[in-house]
Amino acid sequence: MEDKQKIKALWLVIVSLIVLNISVLGWLWFSHPKGHFPPGGRVPIAEIVDFSATQRQEFEKLKDVHLEEVEPIRDTIQVLKRSLFDYLKQGKIDTAYVAQQENLLAAKIRENEYKTLLHLAQVRAMCTQEQKERFDTKVLEQFKHQGGGGMGGGQMPPSRRD
Repeated sequence: MEDKQKIKALWLVIVSLIVLNISVLGWLWFSHPKGHFPPGGRVPIAEIVDFSATQRQEFEKLKDVHLEEVEPIRDTIQVLKRSLFDYLKQGKIDTAYVAQQENLLAAKIRENEYKTLLHLAQVRAMCTQEQKERFDTKVLEQFKHQGGGGMGGGQMPPSRRD
């Protein structure tokens, strides 16, 4: 008799765990925000701020112009970085050459950061007051923690369309 009670208790625990797992999976599936999210967990600016259709059109134009400006700069940054690290393979280091290359790299990073800052200012300017609050608390926070391609140091993110 005791064995039958233990078996019933085990079945009850197993069924409860299965129901719990299905519930958690359902909750995760249905509570997850809809839409495409780029790699790295970044949510597109237009979704965060909740732009209207006309704002989205204006934003897309701004974004396209911005990407045309910064993608060549980002490519140059990658080339300069590769060049510097390949230079290490030569064995001896010319500090004057390294300083010159670092200055070129720093100038390109500065240019990229400045263009990104201007772009964010343009995007913020097209927001309503309520959207500006979301922009300030969520979008700017994203950029603060982002890599070197957008106001924050670290690695350059890949080109993106948001």
